[in-house]
This record gives sequence, C-alpha cells and structure tokens, in this order.
Amino acid sequence: MQTQAQPPTTLQPQHCTALIQRVYSAINRWDGSERPAELTDLLTPGFVLHEVDLVVAPGGPRYQVLTLDRQGWLERLVALKRTFPDLYITLEDFRSPAPGLWEDLVTLRGTSTGPDGMHRRAEARWQHFWRVEDHRLAEAWSLGVLPHLSARGRIQWGS
Repeated sequence: MQTQAQPPTTLQPQHCTALIQRVYSAINRWDGSERPAELTDLLTPGFVLHEVDLVVAPGGPRYQVLTLDRQGWLERLVALKRTFPDLYITLEDFRSPAPGLWEDLVTLRGTSTGPDGMHRRAEARWQHFWRVEDHRLAEAWSLGVLPHLSARGRIQWGS
C-alpha cells in the first residue's frame, strides 16, 4: 500500500514575501564569518538550488550550470561574501506566477579587492523561482548574468 505525501502548507502571498525578504535581509546583515544560522533555518533540510549563470567573458559568453544542496548553497554564499564583503542584495520585483511558486528579480552589488589591491565594484542581476514548503524554501531555480573577473582582478563585461 502506497502512502501519499501530505501536500505542503500553502502560504499567503504576504507571508511568502516576508520569507523571501528575510532571506535577503539575513544575507545582507551577515558578515560572512561563518554559516548563518538564521538563513539555514529558512531552508528545508532537502533544499536544492538549480542555477544557470551566463558569464560574460573575453571571447564571448559562456554558461555555467550548477545544482547545489543546502550545504552547497551556503558554502557558495560564504565564497561570495569573501569575494564581495560588502555584498548587498536588493529585491527589485516579486510575484507568484502559480500557487506555491514565487518569482523574484534581484540586483547584487559589491566591491572586490583584486590581487593588485584595487577595489572594483560589480553588479549582477538574478531571477529566482522559489518553491515554498512548510513555511521554508524547499527549491529554487536561478538565472543570473555574471561579470567576468580577469586574472588581474579587473571586472570585464565583454570582450
């Protein structure tokens, strides 16, 4: 006899908006020194991120495809915070295209210090689709456009 999984709890739009804002607020407040417990608590244990990045690089753009579990995504955030200590994420737009699915558009801004000691500003935009389960983020699909950091630490937006 097969047992059917219980349907996830459905959140009202204002609760999902608050959940997504809490995620970005936690990232913005976090100093990058260790894994943020506040952010971990907002993700289900089985959280998965599917990400496609368009990397603008010399010689033309290339795509980078990643699938990360909760631990992998948190480790990636640690690396991002180390590269851009002043990283700040702005939630530009947010809506629900279908029940249980939430879409946002964010802008990431930060300053990186290159090997030559020069500070360089970077900006990138990402679009996410979030699946919410039991008042936490269960799965995300992400599409981003990334600047290319050259070997000299210069940010390049094209060839």
